[in-house]
Amino acid sequence: MKQNTKNLKNLLLAATAAFGFAAAAHAQDPSKAPPNPGAPTALGLLGSTYAGVALNYFSLHNGPPSVARGATAYFSQSLDSNLDLGVTYDWVRAHAAGYSATRQDLGLSLTGYSRQSWGKPFVTFGLDHAWRHGDVTGRHGSWGLGAETGVEFQAAPAWVISPFVGWDRETGFNQSDLRYGVRTTYHITREWSVTATAQWMDYKRLVDRTGYSLGVNYHF
Repeated sequence: MKQNTKNLKNLLLAATAAFGFAAAAHAQDPSKAPPNPGAPTALGLLGSTYAGVALNYFSLHNGPPSVARGATAYFSQSLDSNLDLGVTYDWVRAHAAGYSATRQDLGLSLTGYSRQSWGKPFVTFGLDHAWRHGDVTGRHGSWGLGAETGVEFQAAPAWVISPFVGWDRETGFNQSDLRYGVRTTYHITREWSVTATAQWMDYKRLVDRTGYSLGVNYHF
């Protein structure tokens, strides 16, 4: 089990690094790339106004509980050509014999990005408040800070891939983590898209976890 966990962590880290290196390897001076009027319009999440919901699954290493499940509702508003505002609400629950815990989280974020010929490098800063209720832990609340950086690059006109690295700190819970992952979005139509995410969460003083998410988005 530990070997499988280590292999999965290495796979996610390798995928994140590989996609990042691929984007960097294709970087070039935008002024030397002439526009192609006949090319399809590129689609993605950055610079788009959309709302969505996602189902989440977490593998909690060294449990019990060994699994947590939840859902996320989110909204992103494009403020100008390279700045987005995001609002998210998360709900997650873990359950095992003699133990259950529920967590809710309301977050606000700003994402700045740059449009390059090879992709969109981005940086996100966020603030959130979380509520936790458990049979053993009782009721607690915490303010949190977070940051994420990565690159959204176009694999096809309707498909983008975003490797990312994130950091989160929750003062009231005295916990922090580093996240490494890959997010991919495919546009079914101009209005509808699906997003899948896989990430490794390396917690300080807590067991690590692997997270998977699948969401549906509506673009306004």
